[in-house]
Order: sequence, then C-alpha cells, then structure tokens
Amino acid sequence: MLDEDASLMARRDALALALPAAINMLWKCRAAEVPAGHLDDYVALGWMRWAAGRLIITPQGAAVRDTVIAREQ
Repeated sequence: MLDEDASLMARRDALALALPAAINMLWKCRAAEVPAGHLDDYVALGWMRWAAGRLIITPQGAAVRDTVIAREQ
C-alpha cells in the first residue's frame, strides 16, 4: 500500500511539473504534443475541465501551475 501511495504521489508531482508546458501547448492549439494520458489525468485531478468543447484550466490547476512556476524561479 505504501509503494502504491508513493507511486501515485510521484505521478501527481510529475504531472504538476509538466502542467505549465501542457497549458502552453493548449494555448498554442498543440494538444497533440501533450504526453499521452496527461490531459485525462489533469481532468481527473480537477486541474482542467471541459467547457464548450475546450479544455480550460480550473482555479485549482492555476494554483498548481503558479506554484510550479514560483519554484522554478
């Protein structure tokens, strides 16, 4: 169970680190360049949601993105 929890936390951390780049790709209409499975995971985590046929970042996703960007500076 601990290994599974650690694996899920590692996946969530990896997704968080990749989120700013994924958002940039979506803004540039290049969703095909986002690694397979990431968009579904972002929706499942509540970081993105579908609206009118488009993926948009949620307030929670924006907070994760801002945290990642702040850590990189």
